[in-house]
Amino acid sequence: MSAPAGVWQRRAEEGSPLHIVFQIHHADASETLQQKAARSIEKLAARLRGAVDAMVRIAADGGMHRVEITVRRPRRRALVAVGAGRQPEAALGEALDALESQVAHVRAAAQRRARRLLDGVADASGDGSTRARRTPRPAPDDAAPLLLLTMQGGVEGALEA
Repeated sequence: MSAPAGVWQRRAEEGSPLHIVFQIHHADASETLQQKAARSIEKLAARLRGAVDAMVRIAADGGMHRVEITVRRPRRRALVAVGAGRQPEAALGEALDALESQVAHVRAAAQRRARRLLDGVADASGDGSTRARRTPRPAPDDAAPLLLLTMQGGVEGALEA
């Protein structure tokens, strides 16, 4: 069974589980443009953990071309990037730039989340790691200065300063 007219599919290659589908509406998208898009999306998906498939829609309306790239990941929100221009190559470049920005944002957020988790584990373990911390470490209990008070009746008490 073949794909519907205007739909071109790139099967996942060995070692690359990404499945890319091209939908072309009223536009002349050359084979080289599709190959460039597929290579770029595969590179970005390699940086993005768990991407399973991508859809590239190329549409022309009058003199304007519009490219929409959607990358899906399981149990995560899909990344959608849109580019527009007079030439399909310009629209594709704009969409790829937007997608690259989203991938960088997702990766940075994941690294911040992992760093926060590791900082919490390191603080709780008390292993005295030398990593820079965002909050100063409290002084040990034995080094805390004490203020001794004597109350009427000879009862002595200690207060931490």
